[in-house]
Amino acid sequence: MTKHWINRAVALLHSSLDPVAHEINELDWKLALSPDRDRIAEHLMAFANLPGGGFLVFGVCNSQALLLGVTREQVAAIVNTVASIGRDALEPPLALEHAVVDVDNTALLFVHIPESRSRPVHRRGRSVEECWVRSGGTTRKASRQETASLMLGSTSPRWEELPPIAFAALDGAFRVTLYAPRNFSEMPKTERIEACYQHATLRYFSGSALTNTSLRLRLKLSEQQRAMTTNLISEAIAASRIKRKDPDSGNKFAEYVPYWA
Repeated sequence: MTKHWINRAVALLHSSLDPVAHEINELDWKLALSPDRDRIAEHLMAFANLPGGGFLVFGVCNSQALLLGVTREQVAAIVNTVASIGRDALEPPLALEHAVVDVDNTALLFVHIPESRSRPVHRRGRSVEECWVRSGGTTRKASRQETASLMLGSTSPRWEELPPIAFAALDGAFRVTLYAPRNFSEMPKTERIEACYQHATLRYFSGSALTNTSLRLRLKLSEQQRAMTTNLISEAIAASRIKRKDPDSGNKFAEYVPYWA
């Protein structure tokens, strides 16, 4: 069965070659696979962060925009390498598709990188330090504003899907580190308590308060895991990170605010 994206990919290729060869955001020509795995990961990230996704096309001479084609051996090596990078080097992993298409009697390899609603980043440790985008037909590192927009925009992960932010005081400045999505079970106790505190802070500045239900939803826990949320609230109180909003209120409808409120 023909893949639904092939017609679009071929049309984009033709539009980038005629009447004058030029680079476009949605498609990138490649004569062969680069040995630089980080650079390949950057291309995959950029296309996955592009509305509608994009394509890598192998078998096209970059400098002269000539269709030179690919061999069966090249296809196997390219597909294995690119799939491995999409799976192992990015967070969250990317599921890629590929197809060998005859264009003007030349076999070209198209790799389809679909748009990702989870906005993948390069897996350098667990921190979200690098995000790449497509602009003017080239791949470049996103600015701080673009990274924040991708991470926190309406089509990207929401705050409650991320571990707590790490703040570090530097000499005359401070550093803020966002981490890739992580399940509650993967967080150590200190990180869970910090997530609870930061949730209370966000709720406080939005004119509300932390509750057992709001914290459970923030941590993506089920109703059956309510006791885990209750225990975490007790741990955050014991660690002096949050406190009761009204000390005289009952436990069932208790609300909590940051310790300094």
